[in-house]
Amino acid sequence: MNLVKKTFSVLGGVALAATLAVAPVSPAAAATDCVDNVYKYGGYSSCVGDIQKILNLAHSVQGSYRLKVDNSFGANTRNSVKWFQSSKGLTADGVVGPKTWQALCAHKFGYGTAAFLKSAYAAQDHAGC
Repeated sequence: MNLVKKTFSVLGGVALAATLAVAPVSPAAAATDCVDNVYKYGGYSSCVGDIQKILNLAHSVQGSYRLKVDNSFGANTRNSVKWFQSSKGLTADGVVGPKTWQALCAHKFGYGTAAFLKSAYAAQDHAGC
């Protein structure tokens, strides 16, 4: 925290001095990460797109279908979230809350240069994992 000393002129020639504590606010501190929010059916945001990218990589490991990354939390995304939750021993309610985010962030897929791998890693980073 920075301390700033300011002098204020007041009517009648009397000067007052005050020391103010100023805490800098960074853009990162002002914004919340995806992982700090809950996402469910009907939602639309770039964070939903991150969820879809991470789920696509989880599905590719299992050899199953891939979601269209459209930032829309529709029926296919909800079903994919339920599948993922079930595979991780979580309550399969289709809602991405703290426990599901923890599992999505902890889900590591190995390393590689394939575009879908890079997409999932970038999604985890963007989401705040």
